[in-house]
Amino acid sequence: MADPNVLRRSGVIVDWNDERGFGFVTPTDGSRRVFAHISEFPRDAPRPSDGDELSFVVGADEEGRRQATGIEVIHSARRARADYEARTGGERHRAPISWLPIYIVPVFTILFVLIAVYWHLPLWVVLLYPLMSAATFGIYVLDKRAALEKGRRTRETTMQVAALLGGWPGAVLAQQILRHKNRKPSFQAAFWCLVALNISILVLIVWYQGPVAAFFSRLGEVLTGS
Repeated sequence: MADPNVLRRSGVIVDWNDERGFGFVTPTDGSRRVFAHISEFPRDAPRPSDGDELSFVVGADEEGRRQATGIEVIHSARRARADYEARTGGERHRAPISWLPIYIVPVFTILFVLIAVYWHLPLWVVLLYPLMSAATFGIYVLDKRAALEKGRRTRETTMQVAALLGGWPGAVLAQQILRHKNRKPSFQAAFWCLVALNISILVLIVWYQGPVAAFFSRLGEVLTGS
């Protein structure tokens, strides 16, 4: 039972590190934030996460630093998300899969294989798409997880550059399978422009393979000083 004579404050969790079990609380009264440790939460409380609303007492740790003690969870962001998904059925309210973009990936893959065999594309070009696609898909997975857990997000610029560098097939699959970044018009417009640019560069490499190879060969000589 909380002591009614002790001044309690309210605040919101920020910068919570779930692996290490600590974070900070930003008081609603505008005062500076306070350190919070998992040991000060009730044992039956849901796992803390950014956005949780708390009631606490400003105390001190063993070294005399300000710390939130006697924490009570007023509103759990994690539990609210779980309750919402259970109430709405979760998947039913997610953005539907758009199959047209997904069909583009196997069509491009077949054409790319035919082009690689017929025009004897350099090995680095052949390996570029599968490796970058796998890496880009991983970037989307991490960003999706961060979005759900309110963690550190990946910059959209990073995701777009990965697509431009050959990872766009993986990005297309991630957008539809994970339902991530597939409903933001500005992102989608920039994304498909970069896809078109990437394919245009591939066409130039195919048609001007000799000059391109010579350019990279000369560039390598300049960089190595040979």
